[in-house]
Amino acid sequence: MKTIPLTIIYQTKTVTHHISELQIETIAGIRSILPGHEPLYAALKHNSKVSLTRSDNKTEEVQVLDGIAIIDRESIKIILSE
Repeated sequence: MKTIPLTIIYQTKTVTHHISELQIETIAGIRSILPGHEPLYAALKHNSKVSLTRSDNKTEEVQVLDGIAIIDRESIKIILSE
């Protein structure tokens, strides 16, 4: 199974996961992101959730007040403003 590194940057800490899938809710709608996705910059919808499937197939959700997602073919960064 292909994975991609996801770095979630909070104001006080940074967390990295290796994931096989990511779902984000942007101001334009819900996006599913897989490894190798086309580059994308997206504003995350206010008070939404980010759902990630880790390399061990466990799903985790992260609450998002506001933030942006920066996606390229080799990595994903989510920058949150808590």
